[in-house]
Amino acid sequence: MSSKTTRRGIANWGAWKLELWALVGSVLSFTIMVIVLAIFDGRPIFEWKSVTLNAIISVLSVAMKASLTFAVAELIGQWKWILFSRDERPLMDFERIDMATRGPWGSLRVLSRMRGLQVRAPLQLGALLIVLAIGLDPFSQQLLQLEQRPRFAIDESTWHLNPKSAFTTRAKSFNRGKTLYAHDWSRAENSTRNPIIRMTTELELSMQAAILNGLSRTRKVVDQQVTLQCPTGSCVWDQFQTLGVCNRCQDITSDLKRIDNFGGVYDAIYNDGNGGAFPKEKGTAFSLPNGHFLMNMDGCSLAPSNPCYDVSQVAGGGPATQLTMSSFGTGDPNKTNSMQDVNTLIWSMSIIHLDTAKIDNSSKSEYEYKWPEMPLLANECAIYYCVKTINSTMEGNILRENVSEATDAVRDPDSFLLSSRSQDRMAPENMPPVNESAPLEFNELYAYVRRDDLALHFPDNLTKPSYPIATRAVWALSQYMQNLFSTNITTGSNITTAISDVLRQDAVGYNGVIENEQSNPAAVDSVWNPDKLDLADTFNTLAVSITNEMREEYDGYTIDYVYGRTGTPTQFYKTRWGWIALHGVVLIGGAVFAFVTMIDSASPSKEIPVWKNSTLATISTGSLAVDALKGAETVSEMEKKARGETVMMQVGKASTSYQQINQNEDGK
Repeated sequence: MSSKTTRRGIANWGAWKLELWALVGSVLSFTIMVIVLAIFDGRPIFEWKSVTLNAIISVLSVAMKASLTFAVAELIGQWKWILFSRDERPLMDFERIDMATRGPWGSLRVLSRMRGLQVRAPLQLGALLIVLAIGLDPFSQQLLQLEQRPRFAIDESTWHLNPKSAFTTRAKSFNRGKTLYAHDWSRAENSTRNPIIRMTTELELSMQAAILNGLSRTRKVVDQQVTLQCPTGSCVWDQFQTLGVCNRCQDITSDLKRIDNFGGVYDAIYNDGNGGAFPKEKGTAFSLPNGHFLMNMDGCSLAPSNPCYDVSQVAGGGPATQLTMSSFGTGDPNKTNSMQDVNTLIWSMSIIHLDTAKIDNSSKSEYEYKWPEMPLLANECAIYYCVKTINSTMEGNILRENVSEATDAVRDPDSFLLSSRSQDRMAPENMPPVNESAPLEFNELYAYVRRDDLALHFPDNLTKPSYPIATRAVWALSQYMQNLFSTNITTGSNITTAISDVLRQDAVGYNGVIENEQSNPAAVDSVWNPDKLDLADTFNTLAVSITNEMREEYDGYTIDYVYGRTGTPTQFYKTRWGWIALHGVVLIGGAVFAFVTMIDSASPSKEIPVWKNSTLATISTGSLAVDALKGAETVSEMEKKARGETVMMQVGKASTSYQQINQNEDGK
């Protein structure tokens, strides 16, 4: 191989300097475009002297496209000399390759008309790049899009009550409620001892309304009833903590135990134990560990229209009462099944009820189910005082609060203790037993004893505040829950005796029931009924509603305003990175095509001039082509002759020319 061949082939990179610089410019434009998109992604829109960011991206995209298409077009032009120096080819291929350097239409002709593996691999890659470059402009317009969302700015001037401030509230304490008492003077007249004091309470009407609201409204509605102000409809608040009410629920179905020979209890409740209308051996109950039970007479169908007429053994006796649900509510953790560890308990309810969902989905009709062969469920839910951690946001006038319980806040062991007031001034009946000192359950006798306020604190972080709850508020809320959800059903002497015969001595029985489709007391129906099966959701909504009311300002009761940041509607840039894929593909394809073309042009076996799209080079080698096209006057005639003539470029040291190869046997 001569030194000249080496210089023109392998070492002659200088002949490609324009194309290499064009590729470098294309890569540089692409890189700058990516950097700009990354920097401004998520930032507010801007205009600098009426120049938009979209215009900048478009300029960079056009610069990349122009540089790349220039380089690719020149590289495609080089393939005229590479292919025609290797072997004979139809003269028309020279025209097709030349047209491909001018734009997409010529490139499509190369993709569809030219054949051969050597053509399809490298040359058609270049033609494909020219076609794909058409999409760069519309794709670049999709790269940068706008989205509107609120922009939050810190403005300390709004951190006080005014129409422009964003605030919500948190409760630092709870002290709503009144306590009232009356002396038992008859006791005083007949005894030298102190009179018995019986207490009662009065809960604020707003808190009563909050409880009823939590039972009758959905969680979605109750969530929006927080006290707040957000002038723009979009606000955010830093995380804060508030005194509130939390809830917990447990599925205790596995704790149910079948108790036979329960007819005596049924007879004591519904027949006053007179006459034995309901025999002992025909009654069955299902009981929980604390003695809460649901009972019915055996063989009864609990379908509403199918009462039990055949279980009574008294002539002319009416049908047996149908119990579909029983509940036991208490404020004493020691009387619960699964809430013994909740020492700030307000109210707990265990409920035993028919598994109506299973019955409805069964192939059997409800009339075919007979007691005691019926599916049952048991759940226990509670609400209790706690500290809540809240993250609040408002967007589009819709409040969203992410709430969790601060489990490191616990009952202060030095709170809610009996005061040092002299016990000599009290009747013994007013003094609570030792084991009755801790629960928050209201008792009309024991509530007279003066106590310190209840408090929740953070023993592991003394820098955090303590949250006091006034004793009168504890008693008022507890008594209201008792009056609302419980009534005396199983507390008569005959009934308790009958229960103790089949259950343990301190069995709690039940204080709420749905019998013959009627609830007693009425509020029990709002906790659970055949159309309201999600007990956990009910207690969760109740807890949220009470917490909202505790955070409500009322007659100067202590709350804190938590100030937030208002958001103003702002348009932000959003980079859609998927639309830049075409730019990357075309750029990588251009680099690969350039490398292959330069390597093929530097073939050590044959000297191939780097002439690319030079018109002078085409003219200098066109003498033989003129002979091949002799006699053709129009473009179509020349194309027709070119399809039938096969030529090959002869490369020598001194000159280069086309050699015509006669493809027709008659010497055409």
